[in-house]
Amino acid sequence: SGGAISGDEATDCLACAPGHVTAGSSASSCTPCGNGTIANADLNVCTPCGAGTYSGIAATECLACSPGSVTVKPAAGSCSLCPNGTKANAELNQCELCPAGRYSGDGATQCKACPDGYVTQGAGASGCEPCVNGTRANAKLNLCEPCAAGTYSGLASLTCTGCEPGEVTFGTPPIGCTPCPNGTKANADTEEWDIVRPTPYPYPYPYPYPYPYRYR
Repeated sequence: SGGAISGDEATDCLACAPGHVTAGSSASSCTPCGNGTIANADLNVCTPCGAGTYSGIAATECLACSPGSVTVKPAAGSCSLCPNGTKANAELNQCELCPAGRYSGDGATQCKACPDGYVTQGAGASGCEPCVNGTRANAKLNLCEPCAAGTYSGLASLTCTGCEPGEVTFGTPPIGCTPCPNGTKANADTEEWDIVRPTPYPYPYPYPYPYPYRYR
């Protein structure tokens, strides 16, 4: 049945040492189980370690991978660290990509959410990037959205702030508010100022006017 050996003129068969086996009966020596396998209870078969576990030579038990490490296939002699942008799954047999809006470093067991005002451009990120002036991070933390006309933001913002009365924004994305100059007023969209015309209108009006304007 295996698992025991004897020498010349032996009166008893000797059991194999832990982690060693014999392939069958009438054995004169035992063989150590290789990496990724362990000796069974009868010491006659080396059994592969399952995914998520490993072993060295002549092992008696399979060991679980350390947190953040995995084995993809059975009979592994060691575990591999999960790379940036991934995390080890619960079974320790696969490195899963972090979803958009989350990130990780080497050997992670969890993906972390980006800080406020920071985003990732896709899955599998090793870090987050701040939203630039005039934009804000969306709820999923995977996109920087431009602020609407009449609002602005600073670096790494979650929200856009409205301009003060009498101020407007220009361009997309708007990076700040500009006070309306003398003789003008902010329009309803706060993205352009209008000429305030005196009554009666003095003609000819000075031209060119030194500021952007439109007639009402």
